[in-house]
Amino acid sequence: MYNQERALTEFMGVVAEINERLDELKGLAEDHLGYAPEEVTWSTVGTAMRALHDIKAVGDWLFKRGEYAEGGDSE
Repeated sequence: MYNQERALTEFMGVVAEINERLDELKGLAEDHLGYAPEEVTWSTVGTAMRALHDIKAVGDWLFKRGEYAEGGDSE
């Protein structure tokens, strides 16, 4: 198998795993991160904010926004 074909096979596997993890995250978000309304505290707000921060960072990196924008300017 050519090197590019091997790279493509590996890439497609990684993309498939990304999709699986995104589906898993989407399901957890739809379930309010597994918290019932009466369980929500400032700690759970912090947990949700940390998740949002990390998800936004990945999106910014992949879409070249914020600190990853051309020229490195933060928005």
